[in-house]
Amino acid sequence: MQFNSSDQSNDGKLAYDLRQIYAKLVGEHLVDVAIARKAKNYPEYFEALEDLYICTKHNYKADKKKKKSKKEIKTYNTLKNKFIDIANTYPDAYLGISSDSKELSEIKNALNKIELFLWYKIKEAKMIGVKDSKEGLL
Repeated sequence: MQFNSSDQSNDGKLAYDLRQIYAKLVGEHLVDVAIARKAKNYPEYFEALEDLYICTKHNYKADKKKKKSKKEIKTYNTLKNKFIDIANTYPDAYLGISSDSKELSEIKNALNKIELFLWYKIKEAKMIGVKDSKEGLL
């Protein structure tokens, strides 16, 4: 199969188009997370975080340094499992039935930790906030 210069420019355009689609998709997931968080809809917040993780995890960088620091960054699964334990301990608060401030606070904090972890990994992967020779998220 032979390629000419017009094929290469079309491939470049396709790659750019795919980056734009991916950027829009990640942006939509980030908006879903923010909407659910602001509405204090914890089941939706959790689902939106799960969707964001699935959409972005392939870009996360593996930790090449095996050293452990005082503040070791917890993995997504560790944070997720801790949240699930809390939600199972306080199901009424998770579902918005209870108004117990301690229970609600624990659920909210666990979800916030997951969100902050995802933001950290997204920034670490340079998906946002970095300008280089390429446009878009990648």
